[in-house]
Amino acid sequence: MITCQGLEKALKTNGFQFFTGVPDSTFKDWLLFLEEPKHSFQHVLACNETSSIAIAAGYHLATGDFPIVYMQNSGLGNTVNPLTSLADQEVYSIPMVLFIGWRGEPGKKDEPQHKKMGRVMNALLDSLEIPHQVLPDEENELEQFWAGVKKSLQDRQGPHAVIIPKGIFSSFSPSVKKETPWTLVREDAIKLIVDRLSGQEAIVSTTGKVSRELYEYRSQLEQGHQNDFYTVGSLGCASSIAVGIAYAKPQQKVLVFDADGSALMHLGSWSTVGHYKFPQLKHIVFDNEAHESTGGQTTHSGNVDFVAIAEKCGYAKAQVVSSREELEACLGNFLEGVGPELLVIKVKKGSRPNLGRPTTTPIENKVGFMNFLQR
Repeated sequence: MITCQGLEKALKTNGFQFFTGVPDSTFKDWLLFLEEPKHSFQHVLACNETSSIAIAAGYHLATGDFPIVYMQNSGLGNTVNPLTSLADQEVYSIPMVLFIGWRGEPGKKDEPQHKKMGRVMNALLDSLEIPHQVLPDEENELEQFWAGVKKSLQDRQGPHAVIIPKGIFSSFSPSVKKETPWTLVREDAIKLIVDRLSGQEAIVSTTGKVSRELYEYRSQLEQGHQNDFYTVGSLGCASSIAVGIAYAKPQQKVLVFDADGSALMHLGSWSTVGHYKFPQLKHIVFDNEAHESTGGQTTHSGNVDFVAIAEKCGYAKAQVVSSREELEACLGNFLEGVGPELLVIKVKKGSRPNLGRPTTTPIENKVGFMNFLQR
């Protein structure tokens, strides 16, 4: 096991100072450390992995230094285009480190959405002709390891991947915990909405704790899970899945349970929603200005006016609420109005520590949901 301070020393000794990317729980302690104001790393949080490769390319063009791009391995697929058409040695030959969390590592327990990428990640990097190594778990090996990575970047002038296994970092507690001013708990907001539904609505819920909280409440109510599609992977895709349903089933009311990190990842999909003007589509964003499921790292949603964006994209109506009372007051009109409509709910960071995960498989979820839509 290594400490964040040990990694910091090894990186700075070898001249690495710039990070950009999308968070992963595999190295959440390092990301908490990276947000500390006292260190001297440069850090740009990206909205998706494709953008992070481009940001890193721009940084290298401006400085000649070697940037580090962090991501979960599920996001590695998003980077294939810029890695092969921008950073590759046969195009612009831009050296950068890919700092990749190894979810779904063979032999280690993980969620079903991570198993395939965990198994094929190394083969994918081989296919992309990107050298890759696993980060050592011995702190006294780190400086030499990063010296080797630096030499590879210098010699090859192309990307080099560093794989981060689960459990490699010792825990890190930030000196200051960032709190948000809202008191409404996301799980309570989900319950308020579900309690107002007729039972005929389809829900597409986004990756992470939103889906987990919805699943547990359905179980508590003994309602079954056939009305809900739990998007356990594919961060940022929930609203687009809902578009496909709304297009195929124009009379079906479809709710999207989205979140700020997910919404920002593929914000361009909102223009599709607005263009086709699905009257039965209701888009809800639970916004706590954090990547909740990967450790609570800050998102940029505090700088974003989701309401204005939705309106400019062509949504029929958009609004934001920040308390239980405001949510209760607007739900009736929101659910019954003509869509597409957006409702942004500002919620408190955090979730209960005993929050479970779906006990049904993704295939079982899919079959039940499809049967519901065909009724």
